[in-house]
Amino acid sequence: MRPLVYLIVVVIAAAVSSSAGTDKSPRYQDFSVTNIFKGKPTTVDLSSHAQARRYRTQLRKQAAEGPNFAGHYKNAIWGCGSSCAAFAIIDSQSGRVYFPPELPYVTYTHWAGDDYGLQFRIDSRLLILHGSPQEKPEVGTFYYVWQTNTLSLIRSELKK
Repeated sequence: MRPLVYLIVVVIAAAVSSSAGTDKSPRYQDFSVTNIFKGKPTTVDLSSHAQARRYRTQLRKQAAEGPNFAGHYKNAIWGCGSSCAAFAIIDSQSGRVYFPPELPYVTYTHWAGDDYGLQFRIDSRLLILHGSPQEKPEVGTFYYVWQTNTLSLIRSELKK
């Protein structure tokens, strides 16, 4: 009986140890991208999304600067009012434009600090928001992952 009890204890300890890692904030390197696009960005495809034509000036201007997110995407960001930012994700290779319905705009009215708004890197699929998604009452740090042309919220750390 002792070896079985020992095995159960080891299995439980391993499970607790691996779940303890989920208490950590996601890091850019957890969602790294190694294939970075270095060519000339393709022209923005304004027919790829219903909202693209409305923001065509910002989309074209920012897309021409090249990718800044997840290997070959450009996070194009513009103001939408006081302490508000709207954005789109543009594929530098295809020109396709995405307006993530999961995060149509962000606000940072109640955020204290210089790290407000969206943060991201070209070598990672992780997008971090310091503020509030869509003027919701929750304020904090929200972690999204870009996968299959969709942003998925994977963690939120609310401010108290």
